[in-house]
Amino acid sequence: MTINGAVSSAGAINLDVDGALTISAATQDALVTSHTGQTITADSIALNAQAGHRAVLQNLGSGDQTVQATAGGIEMNVVGGAGVAQIVNNTTPGEISPSRVRDAAYRRRRCIAEHQLGIFLNSAGGACSR
Repeated sequence: MTINGAVSSAGAINLDVDGALTISAATQDALVTSHTGQTITADSIALNAQAGHRAVLQNLGSGDQTVQATAGGIEMNVVGGAGVAQIVNNTTPGEISPSRVRDAAYRRRRCIAEHQLGIFLNSAGGACSR
């Protein structure tokens, strides 16, 4: 399954993909946004950004975020250093639980600023477990 635009819910998002999930921001931002929790499960997950666009899985407001790749891994790629690929939980308190992130450095490309690529928990009193 490929998401190449905005998907948003005022509540929780529960996405269970049989196969690969790709968040592709090649020609526009590709944002998957929830406000009360997010559970994403797929065989493998790729967040690909380029040309200054954003590929983001984000939970805002409240609730926990679980992102799980059951067979492959989670890859984050920013082509040419122009774009953003992130998994973000902006909740208080909140927890973020990514699993099977490939390579400790999230398959970083050269010339990528630290804030452009990664997994972020922006929460007072939250927890990040891997």
